[in-house]
Amino acid sequence: MAVMIRMNSQAVPYSELTYIGFRLAYSDTLERLELARQLDLSQEHCHGYLAEVPFLRQVPVQVQLELLMETWARHLDSQEWQATLLDESVLYAAFETAARMIRLEPTIASRFLARGPIPCGMKLNSGYADALQKMHLKLIGNCSFLVISQYQDLPPSEIQAWKQSEGIPPAADECLFDALGRWYVSRDFLQHSTGLLAEQEAEHLASFFQSTGCCVR
Repeated sequence: MAVMIRMNSQAVPYSELTYIGFRLAYSDTLERLELARQLDLSQEHCHGYLAEVPFLRQVPVQVQLELLMETWARHLDSQEWQATLLDESVLYAAFETAARMIRLEPTIASRFLARGPIPCGMKLNSGYADALQKMHLKLIGNCSFLVISQYQDLPPSEIQAWKQSEGIPPAADECLFDALGRWYVSRDFLQHSTGLLAEQEAEHLASFFQSTGCCVR
């Protein structure tokens, strides 16, 4: 299968490792969201994989899941995509989350993979965690989105100067602000889940989102 999303002119490889990164980030984040709803915790007490990116930490967790699936779907699309800062943030945060899980909770990580649509019978170890981090470093480079939050209180001229020094186009960070402004997931969010969620998992997610009022009405 051709790879169809590029970061810094490099194609994100269609590989077992890429699947593991997205799959573990999805499963861990959904489990946290479901637990928070069971305990009736507010949004501020529930953080998904995007907590790895300070500027996007407060993106609603249900939106984080949809963003993950959107980036995954672009990765599988027949059309070639140039990754946005949001795509880069999603991949970085997903792979960091997955690497942490593999190191600290390998049994849970293995359980999440066993439930997925792609058979993964390998024994997880720190080598997989290292490989995930090496992959995102190779694809993304300087990860400028990690420090964007530090510059928001600066005068516009200084912000633009910083963007220029980092090679960030003037409007490239608008997608990050858009993510922060979302609350609902779209009605057709499941169209992006192919290859990441098993059929039964997709049905469960749709039911969960509908019952919690997360879907666009």
